[in-house]
Amino acid sequence: MSDDPFAPLGDEPIHSKVDPVSKADWVPILPVPDDAPKLTKALVERFTPDGASFTTSWSYRNAEGRLLGHIARYDRPANGAKPKKEFRPFTFFQGPQDKREWRCKGFPDPRPLYGLDRLAERPDALVIIVEGEKAADAASKRFPDHVAMSPPNGSNAARRADWDPLTGRRVIIWPDADKSGSNFADDVAEMLLHAEVASVHLVRLPEGLPEGWDLADQLPEGLEEADLVAMLAEAEEVKQPDAEPDAGRAEERDEGRPKASAATALVKIAEELYDLGTSCEGEPFGVPRSGAKVVQMLRGGKMSLRSQMAREYFRRTGRAASQQALADALLVLEGIAQEAEPQVLNIRVARCGEALWLDLADGSGRAVVVTSDGWSVEDHVPVLFKRTEVTAALPVPVRGGSLDELWHWLNVPDEDGPLVAAWLVAALFFDIPHPILSLGGEQGSGKSSFSGVLTRLIDPSPVPLRKPPRDVEAWVTAASGSWVVGLDNLSVVPDWLSDALCRAVTGDGDVRRKLYTDGGLYVFAFRRCVILNGIDLGAVRGDLADRLLSIDLKVIPDDERLNETDLWPKWDAVHPRLLGALLDLAAGVKRILPSVRLDRKPRMADFACILAALDLLLGTRGLDRYLSKQGSMAADTLTADPFITAVAALGKEFEGTAALLLDVVEKPEKLPRDWPANPRLATVHLKRQAPVMRKAGWHIESDEGRNRDGVVIWTIRPPEKAHISAPLNPPSPPAAGLAGQAG
Repeated sequence: MSDDPFAPLGDEPIHSKVDPVSKADWVPILPVPDDAPKLTKALVERFTPDGASFTTSWSYRNAEGRLLGHIARYDRPANGAKPKKEFRPFTFFQGPQDKREWRCKGFPDPRPLYGLDRLAERPDALVIIVEGEKAADAASKRFPDHVAMSPPNGSNAARRADWDPLTGRRVIIWPDADKSGSNFADDVAEMLLHAEVASVHLVRLPEGLPEGWDLADQLPEGLEEADLVAMLAEAEEVKQPDAEPDAGRAEERDEGRPKASAATALVKIAEELYDLGTSCEGEPFGVPRSGAKVVQMLRGGKMSLRSQMAREYFRRTGRAASQQALADALLVLEGIAQEAEPQVLNIRVARCGEALWLDLADGSGRAVVVTSDGWSVEDHVPVLFKRTEVTAALPVPVRGGSLDELWHWLNVPDEDGPLVAAWLVAALFFDIPHPILSLGGEQGSGKSSFSGVLTRLIDPSPVPLRKPPRDVEAWVTAASGSWVVGLDNLSVVPDWLSDALCRAVTGDGDVRRKLYTDGGLYVFAFRRCVILNGIDLGAVRGDLADRLLSIDLKVIPDDERLNETDLWPKWDAVHPRLLGALLDLAAGVKRILPSVRLDRKPRMADFACILAALDLLLGTRGLDRYLSKQGSMAADTLTADPFITAVAALGKEFEGTAALLLDVVEKPEKLPRDWPANPRLATVHLKRQAPVMRKAGWHIESDEGRNRDGVVIWTIRPPEKAHISAPLNPPSPPAAGLAGQAG
């Protein structure tokens, strides 16, 4: 057997014993498809080494939380010492005749790191590299403020791992207390420096530790948790030596003249090749002076200006620039960039004057311009587009298609088709609020595939759907890199996420403290198009419900269902036509919009205007359908609110203070989490739900304390002859009135 447990263990598949087939016939599928069978314990135990037993396993996931594969551990008893351990990798493969199954084979090189999902969720956290998944999990518990990771196969294969995800991050290496641990630290440090991390530090272990001790073991006698924290804080920085000892020194002389330092040379390279600027959020960037005019941020990963400078420096000098030279150069360039007037950096869509722009995100730098006269693909783009690691190219659109072809891909009810079409058209408008598309339906209705199709149509990405974020930082990470953000299988919406989603609709921002600083702040503000699937609409807050566009999907019959391997190749063939058809609609909407006048403006007024324009263009009744859905959703939201339900149970008009209201309503035996605990919170609750209550037919208002006693008096009256479980919806107004004839 190979010493590398990630090497193939022969060609026997897990599911059946068959004649060996060529390795070339089996291709790993990364990430694992959602419809793949789960790897069970019984399957893993089939590969148990002689004399060992299966102990545990670890799941490897990518930055979006998608499964990449599993590592299983098997232990042999070792007479009281540490058990002898062996590992087996399990990866999902596709073979001849599209056969797919789990096989006992390792990841292809370069291999993913363990903990990529944790890394993505904590964009500013310090990273700790250890040997092995068990040690990484233990380090996560010992140092919860940091991100602990490990390359697969521990100390033996650090050079075969993909270290690029750590570019720009601060990293500390924590080796095991043995010779292999020391070798592991050396290999990892070298790989990290090549990956252009922000800094590398190495923990120096004290003498006298048990042979092979790591963070997953019990603390040795005389060592306390506080000592581990101190060891982390006192880790020594690892410097990358210059390719030539004096390459970065200004004192070098050539024919009697001072030779520029590496840092100075890097600054001159950047000024020669790029126009420097800063975003409205204060982030420095560069735009190439020749070629595609695509923004490159100063710092970051493979796509950053920092990476391009390092590559160009090596091309010109034959030497690698040191970390210190790059850091010095970036500091100077950041100062130069701050001298420029801040500019708006756009992701995928933009607006210039009355024209809409759509970035194709290919190597050419071309974009599509949409006006009321039509659309065209242009080489010269007057706006700045920023691309990220999750930006993928759009096909060049073609004319002659029809959006009717899209309904073969989407199992949307006929009456809701105009709503989906309007949402897609609105997604091309950069500077308006966009309703959050919420997809519901039974299991088997294809909510995830539906989300994927819409995302791929206008903003394709290597990861079109993201897992639900755990906190605000994870949400900012997920949303900042794409124009369309799809959240998959979102079962609940906590209050912080509800607020964040509402901000993404309106473009409002927030200010938060930068991690690992005493007082540094960072501002995030962005408007996005958001797709959710899986949420319980009755469990969302009223302010979020008011911004939702709810679509219930039909169940897909089994004989009509496509698997992933068939779906997306067929999609690639129709994508250019569908994109062209969408652009045709957008141009038509722009032509009609100036003539649209709404008799009544709902919360999402800009979207309603686009719906009205589409109705005039296509002869549909999408606006009526939208307003009807809004009324029903308001009722559903109130039904799920226990406090408003208690107010409705009064069965009559109420007039008085919030304190009095809390006294007179019937309290549940066990108070729900969101039941207002005091009059102030009751006031906040009523103000938040008031717009939704009015939409459901309630009368609710306060005098804002304009009375003799100076206390806030509420007047609350339920819909006539109705109760909270069946409120009267307001009548649907006519779709629109026209100021003039639509062109």
